[in-house]
Amino acid sequence: MWKNKNAIKSLNWALSISSFIGALLSFILLPSNYWWIGLIIFVATFIIVFLTIFLVLKFKKCHRISGRGSIFIESRYGDILNIKKERREKSKPVVVIPVNSSFDTVVEDSPSIINRIVEGTSIHGQWLKKYAPAPELLEKLDKEIDHFLIGKNWSPIKVLTNKRGKKNVYALGSHVFIETDEYTFLLFALTEFNEDNKIIKKDAEEFTILMKKLMDITDECAGKHVYIPVMGTKIALFGIDDLASFEYIKNAALNKKWFLRVPISIVIYEGSRDKVSIYD
Repeated sequence: MWKNKNAIKSLNWALSISSFIGALLSFILLPSNYWWIGLIIFVATFIIVFLTIFLVLKFKKCHRISGRGSIFIESRYGDILNIKKERREKSKPVVVIPVNSSFDTVVEDSPSIINRIVEGTSIHGQWLKKYAPAPELLEKLDKEIDHFLIGKNWSPIKVLTNKRGKKNVYALGSHVFIETDEYTFLLFALTEFNEDNKIIKKDAEEFTILMKKLMDITDECAGKHVYIPVMGTKIALFGIDDLASFEYIKNAALNKKWFLRVPISIVIYEGSRDKVSIYD
């Protein structure tokens, strides 16, 4: 899809520029008996402009959706777990990590485990393996999560005594800020488990509501750049694909654009270029 859109954009620009140059040469600069020279210039200009614009669109990694100056909404390709601070920015970037509503920290990769506490291939699982790979780091992370939740005076909405992992379940849309030397991680409760460690299915409407909550949480990040991954697909069971997730996140940000206090980057995984375009 994105390839077709890039081709259409390139075609439109190439036709417009080539037609203008061709018309200029035909009616102003070239005698009528030299029309074929104008045709050659038109075709050559079209090919050059088309290829140039197409290649720029294909390899461009970032697209400004809305906003100017320091407060904006953009889409970009990249790895949410490998975000680099912009040179012009002084504060640490805020990186959103979708997690389950128990804020579990146990990653399970074994194929023999059907309903895993944290799926190793999810953003949540990859983040845990990268930033808390050792038991002492996991213990430290658990304490930081509990400390933040207590500080917010949030109580669990229920306690699942038979659930593996953490028993307390918090409301979807709850969040925890975790500080490191390079990043501020915003753990955002996106999925919920039942007592059998099975994810409870939600729908696109609930995902929309959660993205609105996420945008409101960004008010707590004033002065920082917030990076939000395309999320809620596959494991999360919202019944949406990458493109739909991107659209819901983008629309939630645009609905708040006049009240945003932070720049927002929606991060599309590099491997999903064939599914989602930064121009969608």
